[in-house]
Amino acid sequence: MKNLDSAYEMSVLSVEYMNGQRNNWTGESVTVSRDYVGSIKQRQFSQSRTWLTAGAITAASVAFILTRGLLTNGHEGKDPNIPEPPPQSTIFFSIFH
Repeated sequence: MKNLDSAYEMSVLSVEYMNGQRNNWTGESVTVSRDYVGSIKQRQFSQSRTWLTAGAITAASVAFILTRGLLTNGHEGKDPNIPEPPPQSTIFFSIFH
C-alpha cells in the first residue's frame, strides 16, 4: 500500500459487499481518497511465534519418523530363518538369427 498525500493506493485481492457477496480480484491497483477511509489496520506475523511454530512442527515430524521406524533400511525385524533371495542375473536374448 502506498501512502500518498491525499489518497491510499493499494492492490486489491477481494471485495466483500454489504450483502455478503464476495468478488476475487487479481491484485489490481485501486486509489482511495483519504476522505473515504475511517481507519487503517495492519496485521503482521510475529517472527518469534512463526519460528516457534516451525520448530514445533519440525520436532513433531522428527519424533513421528523416529518412533515409527521410518528410517530403517528394511533389514530389522526380518526372520533369520528365511533365506535371502538369489542375486539377480542378466540374461541376454539374441533377436538376430
